[in-house]
Amino acid sequence: MDSTLLGKATTADPFVKVRLAGTADRFQVCRHVPKTLRPWWNAEFRVPLPLAAAMADGASLELVVEDYDMLSKNDFMGKALIPLAGLEDKKTRRAWYALGDEQGRQRVIRRRFDSSVPRKPAREIRYENAPR
Repeated sequence: MDSTLLGKATTADPFVKVRLAGTADRFQVCRHVPKTLRPWWNAEFRVPLPLAAAMADGASLELVVEDYDMLSKNDFMGKALIPLAGLEDKKTRRAWYALGDEQGRQRVIRRRFDSSVPRKPAREIRYENAPR
């Protein structure tokens, strides 16, 4: 990730790798989006899906987001597992998935606050304004 002098990441060049989770299939890769921490891809992937895998309980699609580095190894940014259950009707669905660690587990951030110090209200996160 690109960083300032103090080492805090300010931008990245993220890209996505996709495959059926739990298989040795090669990842399909989309282009990287330069210099952003809010990437948006309009990409289509065709993943071969054996009938047995599609019907298996817990079958999922694995998405790995990495930061593209031309001169060194790409940096892992996060992973999401998208369950395939309920997609048999082949209808298009739009959804948001949080990135997790290397196993796809979502990260939980817990903070302690001193109740004697007044806090600023939390910023509202709006996903409706995401690029289409």
